[in-house]
Amino acid sequence: MILTSIWCFFHVGNTFLSLAFVIGVAMVIQAFGGVCAYIGARNEFLKSSWILTDAIAVGILGAIVLCNMLNVDAMITIFFSMWCFYSGLHRTVASSHMMWSKEEGWLIPLILGAVTLLFGVYGFFNMVLFALSNIMIVTIIMLIQGANTIALAVNMPGKYKIFPHDHEASKDEASNQDFTFTAKGIVKPDSTLPDFSFSDVSAKIDDAAELAAEDTVESIAEDISEIFDEEEAEDDRE
Repeated sequence: MILTSIWCFFHVGNTFLSLAFVIGVAMVIQAFGGVCAYIGARNEFLKSSWILTDAIAVGILGAIVLCNMLNVDAMITIFFSMWCFYSGLHRTVASSHMMWSKEEGWLIPLILGAVTLLFGVYGFFNMVLFALSNIMIVTIIMLIQGANTIALAVNMPGKYKIFPHDHEASKDEASNQDFTFTAKGIVKPDSTLPDFSFSDVSAKIDDAAELAAEDTVESIAEDISEIFDEEEAEDDRE
């Protein structure tokens, strides 16, 4: 998206129809990337469903652009402003949910979502404000959407970040971590309480089992010896 916005900036004097193919292809590629991001994050990212809905919307809008259905200049600005407004609103709401759910990586998407939303609103009133050309509006919107895509990629799980951690590595690290058993449960190794790792506890359990077995054998032998002693004492009395 950012490369497309730069390309549009250097062709700002051209008509939209001459740039429509490149813009449409960029939008379809973003939609494809959004679907792939959703597939990879649907089980980990708290609000991953918004990625899919945004990707579907971008894909449909990209198809419209590729079909050269935007023949009226006024329609071009409104069309892309609507996309910008919808995308910004969607990202702002999703980031807000992430914030209230205390999920990491919500701040940057929230800021970018608000910027996207505000510029989408500006696009509706462009002609009565700064009257930017259609290509300039499209260039700015593509730049903003590119920034949103980068923010999403940075925050994806598995690098969860954003969505923010390598979960598998975290699991491996946790499985190799020696914790401490105490009367209150398990504490971290840096605790000042006595340190008993899993391996130590396992060894102590084995030692206790051996001692219990030895004690059991000794007690049985003692009981048998006492029985024989009592029988001998009875024979002597007789």
